[in-house]
Amino acid sequence: MAGTLAAAPSLRLGKQTVRFDLAPATVAAAAIVGPREGKGPLGDYFDVV
Repeated sequence: MAGTLAAAPSLRLGKQTVRFDLAPATVAAAAIVGPREGKGPLGDYFDVV
């Protein structure tokens, strides 16, 4: 899966519904906040302020 950003759907079920061969998975997450949140008690835990 290295280098793959999106998998092609394997089966179209409806007009806007598709089924993939492999289940989707979260590969990354980030917390982006404004300056007020960044100065708060949890400020060190955010990725981008």
